[in-house]
Formats: sequence, C-alpha cells, structure tokens
Amino acid sequence: MTINLHHQPNGRFFLLHPFRWLIYRLLSFIVVSLLLSTLTTAQINGPICDTYTNKTTANGLGDDLVRCVFVVGNTVYAGTNGGLGISIDGGNTFTNRTTTNGLGSNGVINVYVTGNTIYAATFEGLSISTDGGNTFINKTIANGLGDNPVLGVYALGNTVYAAAYGGLSISTDGGNTFINYTTANGLGDDYVTNVYATSSTVYAATAKGLSFCTVNPLPVTLTYFTGHMTGAGALLKWETSHEANSAFFRIERSRNAINFDTIGKVPSQAADGSSFSPHSYSFIDATPLSGTNYYRLVQIDQDSTQNPSRIIALSEGEVIPTLYPNPVPISGEVLFNPAVACEQYQLTDVQGRVVKQDLKPSILSSLSMIGLPAGVYRLTSKSTVKLFNYQIVVQP
Repeated sequence: MTINLHHQPNGRFFLLHPFRWLIYRLLSFIVVSLLLSTLTTAQINGPICDTYTNKTTANGLGDDLVRCVFVVGNTVYAGTNGGLGISIDGGNTFTNRTTTNGLGSNGVINVYVTGNTIYAATFEGLSISTDGGNTFINKTIANGLGDNPVLGVYALGNTVYAAAYGGLSISTDGGNTFINYTTANGLGDDYVTNVYATSSTVYAATAKGLSFCTVNPLPVTLTYFTGHMTGAGALLKWETSHEANSAFFRIERSRNAINFDTIGKVPSQAADGSSFSPHSYSFIDATPLSGTNYYRLVQIDQDSTQNPSRIIALSEGEVIPTLYPNPVPISGEVLFNPAVACEQYQLTDVQGRVVKQDLKPSILSSLSMIGLPAGVYRLTSKSTVKLFNYQIVVQP
C-alpha cells in the first residue's frame, strides 16, 4: 500500500489514505472545472466604440431624424420621420419605404421584426408587411386599435401587441383584428408608450406607471392542427412545441360543430407528460360521416384538466364552399358554407398586391373586409383537399 505524506502549516506531516487522496484530487479537478466553466460562460458585454459612422438621407434614409432601429443579422431597419429605411448590407445603404408602399404614415415611431414579418408603428396606424417590407397593410382603430398613433409594437408568435395613445391593443390573429385594453383593465394610463411580452407576462409602459399582467401558460402549445380526407378516412395531424403534465389527446367529431362525440384518443409522447421539444401526432377516422365532419382535440392533463383545441372541418367527398354575401359591404365580412379547413389563404387586389393573408393552418369560416376600400379582390384558399379561387366584390 502506498502511503502519502502531506505537509501541514505547523511543519508536521499527516498520513493520507490513498482513497482519500484520490477523492481529494477528484474534488480539486471538479472545482477547477467549475471555475473555468464560469469564466468561459460569463456574459459577453456589448462593445464600446470611440468613433462612429453616421448614415443620413445621402445613404437612402427617408429623413435624418431616426426614431427607432431594429437589427436582424445583416439587415438593419431604421424608422425615420420620412419612412422606414431597410438595409441589407449592415447599414451602409438603405431602401426607404413610405406610404406609397402601404405605411400608414411616413412617421415611423417604432419597428419590430420577426421572420419575414415587419411591424411598423406609425402616427397613423400599425403597418404590417409579410413580404420583407415590399408592401404593407395598415391597421387602425377600424381594426380595433385604441388609437391610430402607435408608439410601440411587439409580437410573440401569432399574438401582436400595439402600444397606442388610447390603450394597449392585442391581436391573436397576426394583427388582423385587435382588442383594446385600458385603465378599466388596470392599466396605469391609456397613454401606452411601449410594450413587451414573455410567454406568460405582458409589460405595458404607460404615462402613469409600468403595468403588467401574468397568466399561467397553457399546458400544451399546438403548432398546428389540420387534416384531409384519404382513401383510409379522415387523417388528422397535429404538432406540439411544448407540453406540461400532458396525459393524452381525446379526438372528438361532430356533424354540427356543437355536439361532439369521442372517437379515439392518442397518448402524449412527452416523457412524464412534459417536454419542450416538438412532437408530431396523427389519427385516422376510418368511418367519417357523410358531408362535413367537424373535429377537435381535447388535451387531457395528468390531473384530468381538459383543454379543447380549435375546430377544423373536413368533407367526405368534394364539397365546394359558397361565399355570402358577395358582393359584401365595406367593413362587412364574407361567410363560408361550409367552413374550410385551409392550410393558407391570400386575398389580393386587382394589382395583385396581397392585402390579407394567413400562412398557418386554420379553419376559414369568415373573412373580414374591415379596412379594405371598395373594389374587386381575389381570394386564393389552399384547403386540405384542393385549391379554391374566389372573386369578392367590396361595395361602398
């Protein structure tokens, strides 16, 4: 047996058993590793520059007064008093977007970008582009905003938050329609200057304080729920991006979208019912009803709590939906009979410009014409069965 001698401060030696010596060395290695890990994972601070390069109208900006800036990769968005400048070369040169591109006003107060969607808060509404900034659709009080001047904007998934002069306006359909919240809902003031949100909390900066609201996150987040008819029956597909204490999904079917019957269930794929990774599911209804079938999922928690999904409609055989009323008055809406389970849709004007769209799977039962001028529009709806094209006339 090897005996190790360790020197003490008083000059004496003490015996260290070889196993204790091994443990001592192992603990020393762990401590050093943790210290190195802390050093290498420390927060990286932002740069401090001594000299700056200034960009102006000479570089393509709409105005020298720049109110806001947002950067994604090498693309720079600068909101000015003369439009929204977009640079794809890191800010060296800009292409300016104005009211001719659909902005509500050339005065851009704030900007937020996620993916290919740009949200520009202007003095005359919230302008939204889904084609990288080529064209914008402007949303105003006619779409539910608290006021036309929008001071701040933030988006999280399909939820859009607009800080307006008249309250905090929130949209759950990508910015098509808004519900406005005011001091009656607990805001410090109706004058909301900015907004930020996490998965569970909304923060609103107001003229009389910081207002926030926290909600419990949903146990399951559905990325999509869609389906289509096959030779084997109605094939339903869905995906989750997050599950918490999920037990299983109950599949329900109805012939009138009111009274539902259970036709099966699919267990959760998440380990112990919880996961932050995506999971894909499918279910086949081998004996669908004749005509239109309405389906929904009911997610069941491990404590038996039930959370129903949205409803999708599938038709046995080919059913071409009818639209009514058509023509439709300004600020009216077109109804679909039966509702269409669509993968995406686009509404374009006579110049071919996209004025309204939804690129996510959804059930299309109605389409609002609010905010659109009188004219002729073409609706292209890609359903889970086929591609439909309609001409819609909006009358004054």
